[in-house]
Amino acid sequence: MSNAPKTAGVTPQSPLIFVVDDEPLICEVLEIALTQGGFRVQIFTNPQAAADAFEDAITKPNLLATDFAMPGMDGLELIRQCRVVSPALRTILFSGNLTLEMLTFEKVRPDKFINKPFIPSKFVEEVSLLLGGPGR
Repeated sequence: MSNAPKTAGVTPQSPLIFVVDDEPLICEVLEIALTQGGFRVQIFTNPQAAADAFEDAITKPNLLATDFAMPGMDGLELIRQCRVVSPALRTILFSGNLTLEMLTFEKVRPDKFINKPFIPSKFVEEVSLLLGGPGR
């Protein structure tokens, strides 16, 4: 995790979000926005590292937010691997290369798809909606 500014409202009981994107700047922006929204955040720029951390985590994250196009593993494969471990995992897939219609015949579907570019505050709103409210 980076040295992003933290919000006093984030506690060990706040929902944990895994953010995965091979672009470090996107990870950092989302880390700041989600932390300000009251969420705990762990960022990954390598999808395999995220999958390994997910599998090893004693307490699983509440939500996985991942880019689609990344070297080594795409976001749908990451979602698939994580849902093998935790079938009820909530997920957001974001991409600048894919559209929702392109996911129609995929066996693995995210709970929410967001096109890049996106406004970070809107992203936080979508996370809050998926988790039933803001980070607490």
